[in-house]
Amino acid sequence: MQNYQFFDGDRSIKLFILFFFMIILILFFLFGVDSILSSKRSLPRKIESLHDRALRGAIVSKHGFRVARSTKRYEAKIYPLSLDPNKEELFIKLFSIYSGIEEETLKKKIYTKDGKKRRGYVTLTKNIDVRTSIFLKDLSRKLRRLKVFRPILNSKRESILYGLDIIEIGEVRQYPFGDTLSPIIGYVRSKPISIGEYKDLKSSFDNSNINIFNLFYKCLLDQNLSIKQIVQKEANATFKRLYGVKGLEQKYNKNLLGRVDGILEGKKDIAKNAIISSLNSKIGKRVDGLDLHLNIDMNLQKRVEIVLDTIEEKIRAKEIIAAVMDSKTGEILAIATTQRYNPNRITKGDIPKLQPKFTEYLYEPGSVIKPITLSIAFELGYVTPETVINTHNGILPLTRRYRIRDDEPFKTLTATDIIVHSSNIGITEIVWKMSAKEFWEGLKKFELGNSSGVDLPRDLKGKIKSLKRLKNRVDKANQSYGYGMQLTFMQLLKAYSTFNNEGIEVTPRIVNYLKDPDNPKIIYKVKRRAKRVISKDSALKIKKILIEVVKRGTGKAARVEGLEIGGKTGTAHIYDFNAKRYVERYNSSFFGFANDKEGNKFTIGVLVIDPTRENKYYFASKSAVPVFHDIVENLKSLDYLKPTLSAEQQKELDKIKQKKREISMEFKKIRTRNLSRILEKQRKIGSLKRRQKRSTKTRTKKLKNILKKIKKHKKISKKKMLKEHKIDQKHLNPKKNTSESRKLKSPEEQLF
Repeated sequence: MQNYQFFDGDRSIKLFILFFFMIILILFFLFGVDSILSSKRSLPRKIESLHDRALRGAIVSKHGFRVARSTKRYEAKIYPLSLDPNKEELFIKLFSIYSGIEEETLKKKIYTKDGKKRRGYVTLTKNIDVRTSIFLKDLSRKLRRLKVFRPILNSKRESILYGLDIIEIGEVRQYPFGDTLSPIIGYVRSKPISIGEYKDLKSSFDNSNINIFNLFYKCLLDQNLSIKQIVQKEANATFKRLYGVKGLEQKYNKNLLGRVDGILEGKKDIAKNAIISSLNSKIGKRVDGLDLHLNIDMNLQKRVEIVLDTIEEKIRAKEIIAAVMDSKTGEILAIATTQRYNPNRITKGDIPKLQPKFTEYLYEPGSVIKPITLSIAFELGYVTPETVINTHNGILPLTRRYRIRDDEPFKTLTATDIIVHSSNIGITEIVWKMSAKEFWEGLKKFELGNSSGVDLPRDLKGKIKSLKRLKNRVDKANQSYGYGMQLTFMQLLKAYSTFNNEGIEVTPRIVNYLKDPDNPKIIYKVKRRAKRVISKDSALKIKKILIEVVKRGTGKAARVEGLEIGGKTGTAHIYDFNAKRYVERYNSSFFGFANDKEGNKFTIGVLVIDPTRENKYYFASKSAVPVFHDIVENLKSLDYLKPTLSAEQQKELDKIKQKKREISMEFKKIRTRNLSRILEKQRKIGSLKRRQKRSTKTRTKKLKNILKKIKKHKKISKKKMLKEHKIDQKHLNPKKNTSESRKLKSPEEQLF
C-alpha cells in the first residue's frame, strides 16, 4: 500500500514539473512574438511627402526680356553593387542615351581602376536640367520593371532594393544676356540653410534615402562639429538656395526669394513607388519669388555699351560709365560701364569689376559743380545771368603759394560766360558773395553729401566740406569749382535732373515694379520721390546757360540738330592718397540733358576715368562729350527723341535720304546683273561638263568592249594591248573633277 502511494506521489511531481516547463516555453514564445511586434523594423513608409521647391523670381527688362531667371538642377545617384551583372551594359547604354554622358565616363564612375564596382552611393552627374530629369525619372521606372537592379543585403541582413535616384539639389541662376547690364544686375551664391529649416529638410532627406540622425550621431562623436554645422552640411548636400550678392540681386533679395515650397503628402503605393491622391492628401501650391520689372530698355542698354567700348578703345581710359534718365520721372533707361563681367562664369580677373562704380566710386567732380554753385547764387539773389564779374585776366592770387588760374584769360565775364568758358576765378568771385552757411545749405539742398537714393545696395554718401572749413576763403573757393569734395556719379546725375525739370529733383530708379509671376496684378509699385530744390525761374536760367555751353563753349561736340541739348564739362585732377598729392591723371565728365519739342526730356551723364594724355583726351570735350553725342543719336534712332528741323534742314535731310535710296537701288541693279551673268556662265559650264561626261562614258564603254574581244584571241598584258591599239590609259579612268570645275566659284565669290 505504501509503495503505491509513493509511486502516485512521484508521478504527481513529474506531471507538475512537465506542466511548469510547458508554461515557461509558452511564456518564452509569447515574449518573442511580442518583442518582434514591438521592435522598430525598416518597413516602407505608409505616408510619403514630395516637395516642390520655390524658385527665385526673375528680373525682367522694360520690354519683357528676362535678364535673370532660375531653373532647378538635379543629380543622378545609383548603388553600383545593386546592379545585375547581366544587365550592367544595358543600364550604361540607356543612361548614356537619356543623359548625353559618354559610356566611358559612366564606367569610370561606376567601376574602380581594378574593374570592381564601387561601394556605397555613386553620383553619376550633378548637372541635370528639368527636362532631362523627367526623362531620367521615366527611365528609373522602366529599369525597375526590367529588373536591372537586384535586392542586396545590408549590414543587418535586411534585403534592400536600390535603384536610379533623381534628386533635386537646388536651383541655378541663368543670365541669358551675358555681361549686358553688369555689374548693376549683380550675381548670386548658394546659401547654407538655417537650423529653422530642419523639419522641412528632414522630409526631403527621407525621400533621398539619407538618414539625418546618423549625422547627429557623428556630431556626438566629433565634439568640434555643432548641430547647426551638421544640418548645414546636409542641406548643402541636398538642396541649395540662392541669395543675391551685389547689384539688384542683393538689393531686392527678400522680394526675389522663393516664398512657399509646394508639397504633396499622402499614402504611398509601395508597388509603384508613387503617392496616391485622395481626400486626405495634403497639397500645397508652390509660390515663387516676385519678379523684378526694370525701367531698362535692353536695346538702348546694349547700344550704349557698344558706344562706351568703342570710345574706350580709342582713348584708352581705365573705365567709362554712363546713364540715361527720364528727367520727369527718374526712370533709368540705360546704365552702362566698360568694366563688365559675365555673371554665369565669374573668373578671378573679374573681381575688380564686381563693384558698380555708379554709387561706389568717390571722386572730385571738377567744373560740373559750377552750375550748382551759380544756381545757389541765383536763388539768394546775389547775381543774375547778366551780372559782370571781374576775372582778373586769368590769375587770382589767394596766398603766397596758392593761385587760381583760368585756361582762357578774361578781364571780365558775365555770369553766363563764366559757365560757358568754365572760369574758376569767376565762380570764386560769385561764391565769395555768399556766406559759408548759405553755400553749405545750398549744396545740402541738392543732397550732396547724402545718398542718391537709387535702388542699389551700396549707395555712398560722399563728402563735402564742413561749415567750419567753408569759412576759409580758399576752401570755399576750390569747392565752388568741384575740388575738396567727394561725390558719386549718381549724385551728380540726380542734381542735374533739377535743371531739366523746372527745379524739381527726382530720385533715380532702376526698378519700376514687382509682381507675382502667377498673378497679373502688380504687387508693389516702386515709389517715385521728388522734391523742389530751387525755384522754376532759377532752373530755367541755368538751363539756358547750359544750352549756351553746347552752342559756343566746351560742349560743342554734343550738338544734335533739331534737339535741345545742354550740359557742362568737367576735367579734374585725380588725388593720389598714397602720395598725398594731385597727380597727372584726370577724371573727365559731362552732365547734361537732351529734349525735344514733344515733351521728351532726358538727363544724361558720362564719366571717363583716367583717360590717356595723348591727343589731350583727358579733356572732357574730347572724351566725355563725344560719348554723350553718340548716346543722344541712339535715343533719336530708337524714337525716344524726335528732332524738329527747320524747312531748310528738313529739305537737306530729304535730299540725303533720296541719295541713299538711289545709291541702294543702283547697287541692287548692279548686283542683280552680275548674278544673272554668273548664273548663265555656270549653266553653260554645267551643260558642257554633262556633255563631256556622257562622251567620256560612251568612249570608255566602247574601249572596254574592244579589249574584251581582243583578250579572247590574244593572251597579252593590258598595257601592251593598249599600246598596240594606241589607246590612252586616261580614257579608261577619267578624272571626276575637270580643271574648269575646280576653278569655278560661287555666285557671291564672283560678285565680290
